[in-house]
Amino acid sequence: PSKIYNVLSIADKTTATRTCTTMNGCGGPYSTDRESLPVRLWSIETEPDIYKNPLQEKWSQCELAPAFLGDSMQGASVEVIAIAGIAKMLGVTLHLVETGQLGAIKKYWNSDYSMGYTEEALAYPEDNGMWNNTVPATAGAYCLRWSEEDNSKIEEFKRSFNQVALIGHSRGGVACIIASNYLAEWFDFLTLKIVALDPVPGTGNWWEVLTNIPATSNMEYVGIYAIDETSSGFNGVVPRVKGYNHSNEKETWDPLDPNSNSENIVGWSKNSYELLYTRGRHATVPGSRSAWGNGESDDIDDNVGASGNLACAYVVSKLIKWGVSINPGQGDLVKKWVDEMNSHSDHFEQMRNKNYAGGILGLFNGRIYYNARGISSTNGSDPRSWNYLEAFIKYVIADELPACMAQLSAEQKNIEAQKLNKQRGLINTGIRTDYYPQYGGTGEVHPWIYLADAFA
Repeated sequence: PSKIYNVLSIADKTTATRTCTTMNGCGGPYSTDRESLPVRLWSIETEPDIYKNPLQEKWSQCELAPAFLGDSMQGASVEVIAIAGIAKMLGVTLHLVETGQLGAIKKYWNSDYSMGYTEEALAYPEDNGMWNNTVPATAGAYCLRWSEEDNSKIEEFKRSFNQVALIGHSRGGVACIIASNYLAEWFDFLTLKIVALDPVPGTGNWWEVLTNIPATSNMEYVGIYAIDETSSGFNGVVPRVKGYNHSNEKETWDPLDPNSNSENIVGWSKNSYELLYTRGRHATVPGSRSAWGNGESDDIDDNVGASGNLACAYVVSKLIKWGVSINPGQGDLVKKWVDEMNSHSDHFEQMRNKNYAGGILGLFNGRIYYNARGISSTNGSDPRSWNYLEAFIKYVIADELPACMAQLSAEQKNIEAQKLNKQRGLINTGIRTDYYPQYGGTGEVHPWIYLADAFA
């Protein structure tokens, strides 16, 4: 996200022991920039041989990152982009070999289709063409390979860094989730920190590497979600955490499942997992100041912009806590932004009436999505897997108001409670009636925190 990247870029110029890398997202920018990505994809190609029927001619082939048809909707490129981000961070070219295919790539090596690379380009890590499953990382589609020349750069990276913070918005947040698994698999010495701003995978299938993060030592996850985004196809992913249980077997904790217990995971605590929600749409969280979360200006720009300012301020505070030497910036404006966001709930509520997808898909706003935010920890294309953000958030009731309101009458307390609920975007009682008793009402799911309250 540009606001956070600018903060890091300014500080990075004066800090020799930190590096900051950025990646473009899926869709149009990816299609334009894909040929410059520092990755190469390897596969086995086959062709029927009329002289050896039914045998087939086979050869290994190296290609640039491919263009994906319909990428903007389905996010097919996000795994390649995540790995390209790792490659840029390391300063190397990473070769992506389909899991389990390294032996076949070498067996059917054909220099005519190798883009000038020799077999030494796939030399490292030695004797490993599979996910080794020694860490709780979720396997992706590829194994990462690199050359001897790049191996020295990776060894230098290992000597220089022990922590990586991954920050992204939308598909960028999803790429961070994917990258955390690859980093945990291949560089398990790293401490991983993840900040996902409204991570939305899209309408395609959500494969497991983007719905799980590894419970490595000191791993932290911070997710900030937009409660007023009700567009079809914009379900946010709330990743599960995979680690080891007391029997040294893989164990997965689902923060949206009241029957899932994080205490089964050894050496990791759910205190390192934060779920926050804020006012606004998908694009409001990283800083859009328009009513509909697009690039057009309108009469309420200054009011809705407070949400993105708070999100940026919170991320900066987390980076400072994690040891990144940056200026806290405009921390003195936090109270002003909180007041602005809380004072214009009507403007944020208006955002729920516009669907990014438009047309027929817009009809799903009030029916399938109950005019509430869709989220899931498992699947975005199957409606049976959908949950709703409001179903996990506890309404403020009169008896739970702050102590400073203790002198109010019962009627005044009810008015103040409803005002707080409206500020937080908790405006649909249908969701409360239908879903809260099953999820948030159990008291056993992971708590969601209103972003403004997180600064208290």
